[in-house]
Amino acid sequence: FLSLPREERTKLYLYEEMQRARQENNNKREARMRKQEELKLKEGRMVKNHG
Repeated sequence: FLSLPREERTKLYLYEEMQRARQENNNKREARMRKQEELKLKEGRMVKNHG
């Protein structure tokens, strides 16, 4: 009876933590991909300039 709310609260807390972690991972992945795209563009420009 008393342990039920705590378990429910723990479940909710873990769920929210999971969502937050997933969001952070998505942000990191997007940032990394953006960086790679910028590098590709820079390299492409350099190749064009030298060629």
